[in-house]
Amino acid sequence: METNQPKIVACGLDQSGIDKLKAKHGRIFAIDIDDDGEKLEAICKEPDTTVMSAVNSMSKTDEVKGALLLYNSCVLEADKEIKNSELLKLRVSAAIGSKIERINFTVKKL
Repeated sequence: METNQPKIVACGLDQSGIDKLKAKHGRIFAIDIDDDGEKLEAICKEPDTTVMSAVNSMSKTDEVKGALLLYNSCVLEADKEIKNSELLKLRVSAAIGSKIERINFTVKKL
């Protein structure tokens, strides 16, 4: 017997759940973590300038606390394995930082 269950997109959410997060938080993105062959996901929002400033300030004295602040400020949903592992939270934070650094830009003379 076939059921009309919505297709899960990420972190147990269907497209409707993803759309609600987008409506509330603006641009969001998913991070995939491979933990010894197990695929784990986190859904994140982009950090705003207040978060980036706080993370930068905190990281000057304690990089781990700064990374966890970034995680707690940006992660909207995550698989339970990530939520229960400080190490995986740090990897997600590193991925968020990597996304910020990978934004391309071009400078041109006008």
